[in-house]
Amino acid sequence: MKPIHFQGRDYIDDRMFIVELRKALMNDKNYHEKPWTLVTKRNVLGFPATRADDFETWDRAMEYLKHILPQTPLISLGGECPTTTPSYEQHLAWLDTQGLHRPYIHPDGKSRVSGKSVN
Repeated sequence: MKPIHFQGRDYIDDRMFIVELRKALMNDKNYHEKPWTLVTKRNVLGFPATRADDFETWDRAMEYLKHILPQTPLISLGGECPTTTPSYEQHLAWLDTQGLHRPYIHPDGKSRVSGKSVN
């Protein structure tokens, strides 16, 4: 897929950001209280992190992911979020029809890139 130039950056696809849910780093000061981290990354080469949110449980992290993911700003919308937010399931279906990767979710805590991942 050809990069999309927008606001001075070359994006991998229409999404401005992607997310990865993983175990928090062991040396993180909040590791024992909030062992799950949802990392938001800019969807450009190198995928630089733009924020990280920590959660007490896997379920809370997934609840938050399912809430924010369908609101991902899109280049095709001028960098704005969809005006009508699709459900999480509708968003996953859109990713599939566009041939885009689903969010990286690592329930075992291992960091790996695996193409399309679990819901």
